[in-house]
Amino acid sequence: YTLVTKGKMKITVKDLKNNNSTIEEFELGIKDMIMFPPYCYHSIEALEDSECLVFTSKSRKGDNY
Repeated sequence: YTLVTKGKMKITVKDLKNNNSTIEEFELGIKDMIMFPPYCYHSIEALEDSECLVFTSKSRKGDNY
């Protein structure tokens, strides 16, 4: 999960499990949240001075990420 706490961000996503999926873009503002499922390519671009919190349920260390 990613929660925008300040500013505005552009989120780009693509489902890597589905060969027919398209690239989607979303604009998030303060208090907007998005969830990235497994095997979902995602990028986050700040459109202005921004801050976000990223929540994850698994470690990002070593082979687990």
